[in-house]
Amino acid sequence: DMASTILKSFDRDSDWVEYHAETLAETVKQEASDSHRFDVAATERKAFDLWYAGYHEKAIDRLRNPNGLTSLDPQTRGWLLQFASYIAYDWGNSELADKLQREAYAENRNLLRPKTLPPYRPLPKPSKQAAAIASQFRGYHLRRGFLKHFEEVVSYLHAKATANQFEQSLVEFAQLIGLSSERCDNHGVGPDVLWLLPQLVGVIIEAKSRKDGKNSFTKEEHGQLLVAEQWFKKEYPGYKAVRVSVHPSNIATEAAIASGSYALTYEKLNAMIADARTLFRKLSESQLTDIEVEAECTRLLEVSSIRADRLLEHYMVPFIQR
Repeated sequence: DMASTILKSFDRDSDWVEYHAETLAETVKQEASDSHRFDVAATERKAFDLWYAGYHEKAIDRLRNPNGLTSLDPQTRGWLLQFASYIAYDWGNSELADKLQREAYAENRNLLRPKTLPPYRPLPKPSKQAAAIASQFRGYHLRRGFLKHFEEVVSYLHAKATANQFEQSLVEFAQLIGLSSERCDNHGVGPDVLWLLPQLVGVIIEAKSRKDGKNSFTKEEHGQLLVAEQWFKKEYPGYKAVRVSVHPSNIATEAAIASGSYALTYEKLNAMIADARTLFRKLSESQLTDIEVEAECTRLLEVSSIRADRLLEHYMVPFIQR
């Protein structure tokens, strides 16, 4: 079967060409940063050559101040700084290596955690929801490719996913619907996941996604939410805090004293995903220009429960005492 498929590609089989154009090509993103990728690779290569030749200081400077790369995304900038940290460590300058690794981790928290953590850097205030959603569609040659990416993200929002998969998907889902979001649990201080809404509202989320549905929300679990709320108020003054736990039910024990906190049950999470899918499918199937997509998204959000100022009302359920 595999050999036959390869031959269809080589022979330019008409059915294969049509399938490829309609289905596979949708997954290819055309990102604005594509033109910088070779420049980033060239910077890494030059830094490596300088390091190999014994010019550690020049190699580090090349990575900290890459020529011609003025608009790097934080993830790539952090990656280059981590490379510089490694070179500084090899050079024997452990103080500089630690400093560079803290800078790298502040830019990209998927990198190695430094010995001393850098100060937390708050998320920027979210832009208008329709504008944030529309901007993501511009990265796809065929808009249905965005819908395919959406399905890949939400495929991990279920009870059998690992905690890591679930939390990361919860972050990416929020970003797809136009919110600012990140994972920010720092040794039990911050929440598992944070959503920022344009109305200066922070949704503080603790994910108990793998918990048995028969078990109630406990005092210890509510305590985690309260600690996360205190962290949020310190880091985001001026925002309203909303405590939410992803939990199989909205039933809490008496000791939890969970009034004022909310459950995002699987039933409500699936409803949220379905409403987002409806919105994205309509946008994906439209023949509008990029500018018109934002206006259409604004119109659709007016009648959708996925609109940021309706999320809490439609999908978050208050906890009740068992």
